[in-house]
Amino acid sequence: MQKHLEMETMKSKRILLISLLAILIAALSIGAIAAAESEDINANNTISNDLSLSAADLEHDISSADTQAELESDESKSETISAAGEESKLESTGNENQLGSIITVDGSANNQMDDNTIQNAIDSAKDGDTILITGTSYVHCHFLVNKTLTIKSEVGTSMTPCGKVTWSNKQGMFYITKAGSGTVIEGFTFNNVPGDGYGVYVDGASNVVINNCTMNNVANGVLLKNAKNTKISDSSFSRCANAINMTKSNYTTITGNLIQTGTSTGINIGTGNYYTYINFNNITKNKGNGITLKSGEHVYITNNYILNNQNTGDHDAVVCNKYM
Repeated sequence: MQKHLEMETMKSKRILLISLLAILIAALSIGAIAAAESEDINANNTISNDLSLSAADLEHDISSADTQAELESDESKSETISAAGEESKLESTGNENQLGSIITVDGSANNQMDDNTIQNAIDSAKDGDTILITGTSYVHCHFLVNKTLTIKSEVGTSMTPCGKVTWSNKQGMFYITKAGSGTVIEGFTFNNVPGDGYGVYVDGASNVVINNCTMNNVANGVLLKNAKNTKISDSSFSRCANAINMTKSNYTTITGNLIQTGTSTGINIGTGNYYTYINFNNITKNKGNGITLKSGEHVYITNNYILNNQNTGDHDAVVCNKYM
């Protein structure tokens, strides 16, 4: 009986042990399944995140590609516009060059009465042409300018007048008519013009420029009559009766000139002149007034050095800063 009881007890223990093992195995299996499912979920999350990142990266790449394409398109347009602008500039420069030829007059004909090379060049030129005079000295000079030209010397060409007064009824070098509006006279030296003659006479023309010229012993260095928008700049006048003599002329600018030792007035503003601007000039030691103003409106005299005119040294011709 006792033995039978012990056997039943051992059998019960084995059954319990087997049950415990079964429970343990089941628990381990459930844990493994849960771990696997967790890994699957994590993997799925990772894949989902990767897909989201890939989509975002793709969208960013597409956006970047679109932006780059737009930039390249803009650069292409800019280059096209720039190229078109450069082409336009080149075409404009070409047209400008085509509009104006350069005619060179050498110094082989010193006497312009015998061989009037300068007047011939003026007559053959077209509006917008440049006449470059390379001779250093000419005599018997009297030239009619009746078209828009740039007439210049780069060697300070010296000129003296001819006795004839064919066009202007006065002795002088360059006579510019209304048809010569826009003409530039530059780089010459004019000498020994007597009476009421001139170096440059602007008669009814507009937009004439007289620059970097020298007038020695010339009755009227620059003579203006019915002229408009004339500019006289960076020139030197000495021993002239009137360095600049103007009548019925408007919008005249006189700037940066040396006017000295004249036999009469430095600048003579005659009758009927309007809007005259005189600035940054040196006007000294003229026997008459530094500036004589007979009549005019809106005459501005500013920032000039005006001293020792009338040869007395005890007063100046103009002492005010601004005159209207």
